Amino acid sequence: MGSVSGMIDTTLTGAVSLTSTGVSTKPRVGHRAQAPFSPQLLLGLLLCPVLLLLLAPRVMATPERPPQTPVPSLASTNQPSSSSPTVAPPPPPPPPPPWDGPAAGLESDGRGGQRIVVDGTVTPPIFLSLNPFFGNWSVFRYEVGLAVGAGVNLLEVCLNEDTADTAAATVAAELQTAGYTGYIIVRIGMYAAVPTTPAVLQGTATGAKVECTAATCSATLHTLSAEWVAAKVAVLRTLLPKLNARFPGKLAGVRPTYLNGGEWFYVMTRFNTSTHDWYYGDYSSDANTSFCEWAGLPASLRPRCTVPDVRTRWTPTLGNTFVGGDGAEGSLSVYYARFLAHRVATTITALAAEIKAVSGGRLITMFFYGYLFELGSDYCNGHDAMSTLLASPDIDVLGAPYSYGRARTLAVGFSPHGPADAAAVSRKLFVHEDDTRTVLCPANDPTETGLRLTNLSDSLAVIRRNGLTAVLRGNGLYYFDLWGQGWFGNPTRVAESTAIWAAIGSVLRVASAVNASGPTPFAPQVSVFTSELTPSHMTVSDNYGPKDGEGFPNDLVADAFTRTAVDDLTQLGAPIRLHLATDLESDAFDSTAVRLAIFTNAFSLGNATRTAIKAKLMARGATVLFIHASGYVDADTLDADPTSIADLTGISVAEGIGAIPLVTRITSGDAGVPIGTTFGVATAVSPWFHVVDATSLALGQYDPPETGNLTSLAAKQFPTHRVVWSGAPGGRDLFRAVASTTAGLTLWSNVTTDVVEAAGNTLMVFTTTVSGPRAVSLHSTVTNLVRVSADGDVAVCARCAGFDTTLDAREVYVWRWD
Repeated sequence: MGSVSGMIDTTLTGAVSLTSTGVSTKPRVGHRAQAPFSPQLLLGLLLCPVLLLLLAPRVMATPERPPQTPVPSLASTNQPSSSSPTVAPPPPPPPPPPWDGPAAGLESDGRGGQRIVVDGTVTPPIFLSLNPFFGNWSVFRYEVGLAVGAGVNLLEVCLNEDTADTAAATVAAELQTAGYTGYIIVRIGMYAAVPTTPAVLQGTATGAKVECTAATCSATLHTLSAEWVAAKVAVLRTLLPKLNARFPGKLAGVRPTYLNGGEWFYVMTRFNTSTHDWYYGDYSSDANTSFCEWAGLPASLRPRCTVPDVRTRWTPTLGNTFVGGDGAEGSLSVYYARFLAHRVATTITALAAEIKAVSGGRLITMFFYGYLFELGSDYCNGHDAMSTLLASPDIDVLGAPYSYGRARTLAVGFSPHGPADAAAVSRKLFVHEDDTRTVLCPANDPTETGLRLTNLSDSLAVIRRNGLTAVLRGNGLYYFDLWGQGWFGNPTRVAESTAIWAAIGSVLRVASAVNASGPTPFAPQVSVFTSELTPSHMTVSDNYGPKDGEGFPNDLVADAFTRTAVDDLTQLGAPIRLHLATDLESDAFDSTAVRLAIFTNAFSLGNATRTAIKAKLMARGATVLFIHASGYVDADTLDADPTSIADLTGISVAEGIGAIPLVTRITSGDAGVPIGTTFGVATAVSPWFHVVDATSLALGQYDPPETGNLTSLAAKQFPTHRVVWSGAPGGRDLFRAVASTTAGLTLWSNVTTDVVEAAGNTLMVFTTTVSGPRAVSLHSTVTNLVRVSADGDVAVCARCAGFDTTLDAREVYVWRWD
């Protein structure tokens, strides 16, 4: 994952797959650390199972090859090769035995979201996930006991496919000892090798296609071929009944994991730059064939089709940042990125379909996916088909850790890996992983440098901030003791453990009292939209720094348009909801309450989405903020044209010459922030655009003025709506400026660093680093307002539309009204 703040994405590798003869490792960059990588110390990090490995030799057992079974084609509607022989399909597998486990599924939470229900019992939106891999059973039992005491009735445990049956028996016994009687979700690492599957072929920094062997990269990363999927489908068919027997009456869901960190993404990384420089993708012959037969590839590209090499993939064809349609290598790069996402998504849906088939639809399916923010500059990562998964009837839950950037501090609000609120539009649930390194995380753990919270007070604030943000958005969240060290409960530190679970308990109590059917319910007024097509137009880049003439400005730009923007938006002063741009195409997306819509990376949009923006937002009176190249590329034809920006936004722009820093200086008192305020990125970027619309109101210019005093920020009022266009990526100043001038939008706090979340009858304010007086505005006049505290509700005001208060820094406050 890229960074503009100097944080190092060290590849803390060594995620494990225990077999009967040893340990195998796989790359892992899903978790961020600031400690520099040491070639003498190979640190391992994988969600489940996890092992710290000090240069141990990798020994891989060779499992018996599972029987082959027909699975959904990875090319979906691929056209078969004309030279392919006709082969009779194998006989269908025998039907699965009757499933006697509990019936788990999703139901509406009454306010637009979903919740997990098992045998008619509603599970709280907050639960616990534990890693039993280290056998630290005293800590395991203690954390489970604390969860039971807080009323948690859903628990995730981590197992590995080739040891899961035996390990599940031990886990079940420990859960019984701890007094746990609730339901279980099993996370299954699908890392056992499929011997006859060809090894991944990686692209090197020189553009060559070289076989990736066990000597040079992970032995467990294999191409997602139909053969691999068939083998893993067979594993699930055999394993799930065994797990159901190990957890009788308790198994409610399954989460298969694979690829990098178990989180289903490809990643660019370096392990040893003196010998190789691997760029993850899939260069196998199977991937090449499937790509060239993929129905998503235009027929015009098929005669010259091949998977583009890395040098081609990092060569921009639109300025120094984008890849556009050139009918040749550039077009193939775009479609290859989309194909990798398709390949990952269809693999996931095949596994989900098998889980549903084996359990008769009684197990919920859960997968890591949707990292459109956190992997913003790791292109071709495979996570750009979120809408495909949300459309699948076999997918119930998507999830991700929360951001490893500023959200790990108390400087901003809770920030997810991707557009989590898109799930509810498709009647799915998004569940966040909260692996906060609390004060209980050992201070001497070298892998947690820069992530660990050093005191109890900050730990409690982050736990409450994260949990309350998730539940008020209608998402789920679980607290995850990643290393099994007791981050959320340690029997040797009872006072701190008790305080942590008191904080978690307070989140659960607030969640149970959120009511969207009262007399004055609040519905979020700000929606932020992300294009999952835009990443396919960004060049493959080395996010560890420039190298070999690489055009890397997109690292900084993309981060500013995605994760940095979302971090800044947590301090907008109003609750936000994070969506896919394609959500607007759904009849289930209700835009009635939306006063402000923000498009952070809408550079590539399909025609259906463009039409929906006009119908769902502009025609209904919203203010719409478009940033930089919004609408520049036609996602369907790959054509790029500045007039397409004007067609979408209604503001005419022209493309600038060369590359310039994307920095705006405010020049108008009508902007909503002081004249002279600047925002943007200092990296010289092309393409760039400036306003040439005399009917718009100029608010800012590119800085420095040597760029020609060209307008970079403008607003335009239309009969039905208002548009603001910004040529530079916005920080908090831009977002607050637009929000403060948006009609009908409630800004709840007058302190610009405050984080606000609200839903139904509940308001949360997280004060970040600023103490002192506040003027809090409400969305409407409420009958009675109380502050929710550990000692009970405290009356604040009656028949009021706001109130004044004084708040401490680094604290979370909650109010409720009727």
